[in-house]
Amino acid sequence: MSALPAFADSLTANPNDGVSLPSELPPSPSFITSDESHQVPPHDPEYYFEDELVVFLVEGRLFKVHQYFLTRDSEFFKGLFTCPPPPGEEVEGKVDSKPIHLHGVTQHEFRCLLCFLYESMYKPAIVILDDWIALLSISTRYVFDRIREIAIEEISRQVLDPVKKITLANKYNIPQWLHPAYADLCKRPKAILDNEGEALGLRAVLRIARAREIVREKGYVSSAQRSYFPHDTIYTFNDRGILLVVNDIWPECTVST
Repeated sequence: MSALPAFADSLTANPNDGVSLPSELPPSPSFITSDESHQVPPHDPEYYFEDELVVFLVEGRLFKVHQYFLTRDSEFFKGLFTCPPPPGEEVEGKVDSKPIHLHGVTQHEFRCLLCFLYESMYKPAIVILDDWIALLSISTRYVFDRIREIAIEEISRQVLDPVKKITLANKYNIPQWLHPAYADLCKRPKAILDNEGEALGLRAVLRIARAREIVREKGYVSSAQRSYFPHDTIYTFNDRGILLVVNDIWPECTVST
């Protein structure tokens, strides 16, 4: 015999049974209404993006990218996007007809920056030295401090010609590269070439020539030829002595520790 009829009978509202039912049942939670149910939930402080797309003009080509990455990593762009336009002027970067013109920036530099911002999470975004130098250039100009640090670290791992390293260090204010590069030029057997002298400048060439002369006079660079290989020259260096000469001739380049 089914227990359902007996259970139904037990719920019959009979005053003589000693069993009473509530006159009203509580409403279902799905029907509860309150002021709280109409309130908008708070925004997450880190991951609620009110992002906009911004149009840039670089060497005659339009780029449309997310504003978020630029303001997150660059003090320059953070200030640019928070500064209101002059009265009566339209905001730049909203439409193709009025883009933000990045003067002096190459498409190569801007593409390297965007590649790093958009793709570096999942794969090495940049692997070529010229691309890292382009990233160093644009990150320095537009105050992407952390990206600049990464570019400097990556370029430091590369084997760079000392003249190239000196020109980059002077152009992008990387003083820690200068002393090692000057020391390498002091060790190098061949003198400064004409095109290298043009890149370095007259004052630097004269100081390098003086440093090379001193390290050879003091015996910090010496050479010997192998008897069984007459055209094979072995060079030995006193690295500490060479560094002392470099520190003396370029005291302004000393990096404090």
